[in-house]
Amino acid sequence: MKSLEEKFHGRLEQRESAFHNGEALGYAVLCDLCDVEPGMKFGEEGTALYNEGREHGYYDYLLEEYLEEDIKHARILNFVNIGGGYNRNQFEQTDSKRTLLVKSFPKFRPDGAQDISDYTPVKVGHLFLNVLDSYLED
Repeated sequence: MKSLEEKFHGRLEQRESAFHNGEALGYAVLCDLCDVEPGMKFGEEGTALYNEGREHGYYDYLLEEYLEEDIKHARILNFVNIGGGYNRNQFEQTDSKRTLLVKSFPKFRPDGAQDISDYTPVKVGHLFLNVLDSYLED
């Protein structure tokens, strides 16, 4: 899984590509996501392309999609960073593992698609390891 820094640098590259391809919407959204002044590298041409992108009807929608993706990515990184320090024995630290799963993944909450509040300790430990290992493989 990419670090947040790698993701940021990738977006800077996407921003440059969007500029060179004349993709106003993508350029505007990526400028704002990276907190980069649109005309800083590309002068007036960059500012004009940015302004055109900001006026696009899908600007707010696309920006929201990127932000939701960032939140999900941060939750997963947090899960891997904290969960990686837990004991891999499926019988130990069950409460901590259950809490981390619920905080990191909305689907495991009581109102989610897979409520784990009544899972046995063994089942929580097994689920935890499966989820953790699936992200460690990426």
